Amino acid sequence: MTARQLTGAYNYGYGVHSPTTTLRIDAGAYVGGVGVYTPAADSGAYTVVNDGQIVTAGLYVGVTLDHGGAVTNGGGANTSALIQGLGGVAIAGASGAVTNFGTVAATFRDGVYLGDGGSVANGGGLDTTALIHGYAGVQIYRGAGTVTNSGTISGYHSGVAESNGGVVTNGSKHGTTALIYGGTGNYYVSYPTEKGVNSFGVVMRAGPGVVTNYGTVAGGGGVGLYGGGVVTNGSQGDTSALIETIGELPAVLILGASGSLANFGTVAGAVQMNAGGSVTNGGLGDTSALIETIGAGRAVLIRGASGSLANFGTVAGDVLMYAGGSVTNGSHGDTGALIQGSGIGVYIGGGGGTVTNLGTVTGSYGIVLNAGGLVTNGGVGDADALIQADATSVGVGLYRPGAVVNFGTIAGGTAVSFASAGDGERVDPGRGQQSGRRGIADRGRIPHRSRRGQPGACRVAGVRRRRDPEQFRLDHRGGRPERRRRPPDRRGGFEAGRPGAGRRRNA
Repeated sequence: MTARQLTGAYNYGYGVHSPTTTLRIDAGAYVGGVGVYTPAADSGAYTVVNDGQIVTAGLYVGVTLDHGGAVTNGGGANTSALIQGLGGVAIAGASGAVTNFGTVAATFRDGVYLGDGGSVANGGGLDTTALIHGYAGVQIYRGAGTVTNSGTISGYHSGVAESNGGVVTNGSKHGTTALIYGGTGNYYVSYPTEKGVNSFGVVMRAGPGVVTNYGTVAGGGGVGLYGGGVVTNGSQGDTSALIETIGELPAVLILGASGSLANFGTVAGAVQMNAGGSVTNGGLGDTSALIETIGAGRAVLIRGASGSLANFGTVAGDVLMYAGGSVTNGSHGDTGALIQGSGIGVYIGGGGGTVTNLGTVTGSYGIVLNAGGLVTNGGVGDADALIQADATSVGVGLYRPGAVVNFGTIAGGTAVSFASAGDGERVDPGRGQQSGRRGIADRGRIPHRSRRGQPGACRVAGVRRRRDPEQFRLDHRGGRPERRRRPPDRRGGFEAGRPGAGRRRNA
């Protein structure tokens, strides 16, 4: 290895070439002009270590390596190192690596651009002031990328953008101040596609992607994974983690393949999965976890394939599954779990559904299983479980064959509604009760009974027989369900209300 050390001022730039393999720029040194670059005739992959200042003029990038290589800006004891230009650091031709402890700033292009994959580490250890900023803070093309951030990565457009999936870790269990921030430009189309939406805190245009956040990820959307993947927000020991939308995109959007979200902190904005997937909100040791839509509308939307939600905290907004699935709200040790819908607490259509509620589910309509299934409200040791609908709506509606098993309370204008005689069964094994003007409604006989060997019987306030039962057809734009014969809106998409409205953070 041959090293070259710069100690003075190089006002016109510096071209690194063979036989030099490592270029070191001292703390007092300065490189201006066209910055540090590899000459066109050279094909080497070089290492640049900057402890001084690289500030380019006009249309030049701070450091340009055309055949791969590595750049280190500053160090643990030197956070004042600076790379600045039209673009910050650009490495192409082969994999690149950038480690920054100071500032990498671009006035128009990307802060760090890796044209053929690679890795970026921003800050680390006790250095939480490291900054990378540009049109995209970090842009990684072609090869998969790995980004680790302990400081701040921000972009006018996106914070971190990767074209072929990869891994992004923001902060750590002991480093919760880390921030990845994307702007709000080009941020709304009715049905997101790769070409139409990039303005996220973290976006991966193909997948799969893995995003782990212990700090804050925010942008026009929070996290967008266009090839499926896994998002983890916080941990059992870090409930302050935040993924937030400041535009009209979802806080978490996963397309193209199945996805999963494990949230232990706050997701401020909708969660949308267009190829099925699973959502876990909190855990037995974390009941403060929050998923909250901005304004009225959907908090969790899963379509394209079966979905699942396990909620131990609070979901403030509708839970909608368009291809069947399951919802578990609370546990025998967590009866405070809450799903608080503005239109429907839980809707499952397009396939059978299973809902187990040990906490509270509320909404204009409580629970609707449009393709039938099973609703279990409470348990032997949980008579406080509650499904609550408006006084003019349905607590539980099953519109294909199914059953309702109730140990707690189901309340609404109609407590339980089945589509037709023989389609459903209501079982109250013990203290379960329902309240409503019409009790249970269907077109024929109501087969309600107590289970053999268990005390008590179903309490029925009244039965209303209907020749033309109310069927549900969900308006895909969110909000209240439409009644029979009105076709659904099939434009898809999402709406998250006005930016900045009604956000809450964990206690």
